Amino acid sequence: MAHGRRWLDEMLGHGVTTIEAKSGYGLDLETEIRLIEAAYQLGLEGPIEVVPTFLGAHAVPPEFRTRPDGTEALFGTPAILTHVKRTDVLLRHHIQYDEAQGLL
Repeated sequence: MAHGRRWLDEMLGHGVTTIEAKSGYGLDLETEIRLIEAAYQLGLEGPIEVVPTFLGAHAVPPEFRTRPDGTEALFGTPAILTHVKRTDVLLRHHIQYDEAQGLL
């Protein structure tokens, strides 16, 4: 959290008032939740508005990869949805446009 606060202070010094903080880089459910909760908490502390965004289809964590509904189950995880304001999907070879529409 201290590292995040330092970056937000730096941004505020340049006049930034709102940022989007995307998860999707933790590559496991525990880290995704931790990233989202940190972004949410930093937003509560202000003065910069932090918009936590879940980029869960960027790389699906191993525990969801073998499930036929893995990506959908990840997007429906209550612990993730509690603190996000937005979701985002990066279209790649494993995520098709029609599937992305269903996730958003």
